[in-house]
Amino acid sequence: MNARALTITRTALFAALISISAYLRIPTPTVPLTLQSAAVLIAGYVLGPKYGPIATIMYTLVGLAGIPVFAYGGGPAYVLSPTFGYILGFTLCAWITGLLARLNPRGSVLKAFLIMLPGLIGIYLPGIAWLVIAMHWMAAVPTSVIMLFKIGVLLPLPGNIITAVPAAAVAVAVRKRISPTE
Repeated sequence: MNARALTITRTALFAALISISAYLRIPTPTVPLTLQSAAVLIAGYVLGPKYGPIATIMYTLVGLAGIPVFAYGGGPAYVLSPTFGYILGFTLCAWITGLLARLNPRGSVLKAFLIMLPGLIGIYLPGIAWLVIAMHWMAAVPTSVIMLFKIGVLLPLPGNIITAVPAAAVAVAVRKRISPTE
């Protein structure tokens, strides 16, 4: 298989992994805890700052096209979901993680975990911004920004930090077996 075909295949496989991980979830009041964040972190770390984001964009486009790959379905109306900002943040997360993964050439799991923490911020910044917009202006639900921050960041973040530990180990192991495509 030539390098281009291999890169396309890997990118598509990571998009599929992100899709499957949406169904591995713990329901919470507003933002479900899924394994998508871990899958996105791994995709960014393994595929790098170019193809990691492409995998997340593929995932997003498939969901918006109507395939139920998001935590609660799919379709173009999903942009009105309070959690759509987290989906947008997946691309930023993969880019940040892929960019920073270059700083870990020896493959330390601890360094990989520390690299993934800024990647999580890449999910939460657009996620909380969209949550506030969706609840205040689209849904007209009178909820304080502080309450939305608690629901949209403080509640799911510990779970995402915990899942980043095995994600770091998996990402390092996978990256050692395949060369990163950048």
